[in-house]
Amino acid sequence: MTFSADGTCHHNVNYNSHHVNLKTESYELKDGAEEKCCVTHFFGTQSSLDATSEQAMKDWDKCLDNIVDTYNCSPFGKRTGNFLCTIQILLLLYGMHSDHCKKEKKDAQLMEQKKVAATHQILGEKEILESSNEELLPHFLEANKNMIESVGGKKKWDELPETEKKEHLTLMME
Repeated sequence: MTFSADGTCHHNVNYNSHHVNLKTESYELKDGAEEKCCVTHFFGTQSSLDATSEQAMKDWDKCLDNIVDTYNCSPFGKRTGNFLCTIQILLLLYGMHSDHCKKEKKDAQLMEQKKVAATHQILGEKEILESSNEELLPHFLEANKNMIESVGGKKKWDELPETEKKEHLTLMME
């Protein structure tokens, strides 16, 4: 699938519209064979804080998170037992459509970075799941040691609030 977006401004309020282009089943059987067709789906128009590429990525995150939440809470999502996450959507992304202005090119580069990070995360999770505890333990201990050193040592680590410790642990595990 590919994404496209465009923005405009009206009375000093920024607006962005988002679309997805993908191949899907046509639901029209021809000679008993399923056919695929290309479709464009509108993800909606939202106001945006500003017209920067960084804000555009936050807007995409919000849009994709909304889709994931809607699917996971839907009767279909619950009935199938499939749990959707944003990373799965990013793995299916092949590109972005744009009008080739500098901002849109930067948006595409930032989205590509998101896709690469999602790919690395999935591959890392797969590697962890396929590894034994004995293989993982030295890596975990080294990462834990580096994490504690990065905050200023064991004494400063012990003084951190639990919420900050959890944030550091999450980043370490990632």
